Amino acid sequence: SNDDTIIGYDLKNEPHGKRGYSGNKCPEDIAKWDNSTDQNNWAYSATECGNSILDVNPNALIFIEGVEQYPKTEKGYTYDTADIWQAPADQSPWYGAWWGGNLRGVKDYPINFGSSSRNSQIVYSPHDYGPSVYNQTWFDKDFTTQTLLDDYWYDTWAYINDQNIAPLLIGEWGGHMDGGKNQKWMELLRDYMINNHINHTFWCLNPNSGDTGGLLGYDFSTWDDDKYSLFEPSLWQTQESGKYISLDHKRALGTGSTSISLSDYYSSYDASEGSNIDGGSKGSHGDTKPIQSGTTSAGTTTTTTTTPETVVGDITLDGTVNVKDMILLIQYLSGEKVDSKGKDFKAGDVNGDGTLNGLDLALYRQVLSKAISGFPS
Repeated sequence: SNDDTIIGYDLKNEPHGKRGYSGNKCPEDIAKWDNSTDQNNWAYSATECGNSILDVNPNALIFIEGVEQYPKTEKGYTYDTADIWQAPADQSPWYGAWWGGNLRGVKDYPINFGSSSRNSQIVYSPHDYGPSVYNQTWFDKDFTTQTLLDDYWYDTWAYINDQNIAPLLIGEWGGHMDGGKNQKWMELLRDYMINNHINHTFWCLNPNSGDTGGLLGYDFSTWDDDKYSLFEPSLWQTQESGKYISLDHKRALGTGSTSISLSDYYSSYDASEGSNIDGGSKGSHGDTKPIQSGTTSAGTTTTTTTTPETVVGDITLDGTVNVKDMILLIQYLSGEKVDSKGKDFKAGDVNGDGTLNGLDLALYRQVLSKAISGFPS
């Protein structure tokens, strides 16, 4: 909990198991996702484990992968429905997925750590692969982004991001450069993640993964240039100058002039050129909508605001509450020297108790992650 280079914990790699084929596992052996307190209910075990971590480190992110099979609950099936698991494929009572990839259960049984501050630490993390790992049914056609969404992505994990349920991190994606279907799939997923601001971890760096290969050549010291060229656009970088943006607010990704820290980005590049995330919209990355007086409903999001000059939480006085304000508060609370010119740190007292402290920081995190719709009035 005292090492700020560790930002979170992926609770278990690829929970899986399925009952729909010959030699099926026993019900108590498969990783399931329901509302039971069974030990193999991954939703229950992830809740217990995540809460144990947050007891020690309340700032940790908790990465929760999916399972493999999820029953067609809309047709009345559950994991405990008797005598249905040998049904033919065209009558299947379950939805399949990659190991760790099926997050359909979040819709019916979302993880709940018991408080809004703890729930703001949840990051759902499916694994997703292309046909070089296994030729799933959604690859049987001349697939496109839309068919992948319709056949698999949306109801399996993409809805979580689209409906602002929680942040997503695609915990594994990657594969062989085959000049065909697998390469096409990688390009489509890469572009979808960029366009929808979805975080991701590429599998993998080392070249000796039989399913996927790696970013390094077999000498373990030089890049596989073709694969790196495919992957590189998905790295976070400034829109015009192409500088890689670190996730550390102090340190860049390396030496030289090709990388900048997070603080450098928001202070010097965000408003002027933006980044490749969200199509390069300037000054909008991670922002919430301005807070306005009264209560209004826009889609499923309810916001509360005043005039831009008196926005609660707007330390930078730019009319919005965004990551830049939270970074300034973090720097202030950590004792760093902060340039207060053109800033209003009183606006950072978002819970109105007359002081800047960790409670204010927790509320910023909840608002920016959309765990709550606005600061307390």
